[in-house]
Amino acid sequence: MLLAEQTGISLSNAKARINHLFISGLLRKDNSEVKKGETKYFLKDNIFKHSKSTSYLSEEITDATLINLAIKNEGIISPSSVCLKLNVSIDAAKQKLEELRKKEVFITEVNENGALVYRLIDSDLIK
Repeated sequence: MLLAEQTGISLSNAKARINHLFISGLLRKDNSEVKKGETKYFLKDNIFKHSKSTSYLSEEITDATLINLAIKNEGIISPSSVCLKLNVSIDAAKQKLEELRKKEVFITEVNENGALVYRLIDSDLIK
């Protein structure tokens, strides 16, 4: 699969990502002019128009998603960990973490490596 070859991700991960995008309505299949057993996927023409169905592209991150991610990481998360685990931009991760900090869900700290991290205030959620 070309996606796996070009990006270095595993074949199973590439297939899962393509399937997710297809099910989300962002890709269309085209089986014309391909070898037997092959499928070509293309971006749909209207995916960049603003709508709820394109939240994958607009990097929508919910409060609950970040809180759950923090709980799984002993109450501490960073913009880079959110970026990697949710496959969103650093800017989107920082923006959402700052929103939750202002709502007093997280506090900011500097870890032993000098990185800015966000600690969940409600420590009762951490098991």
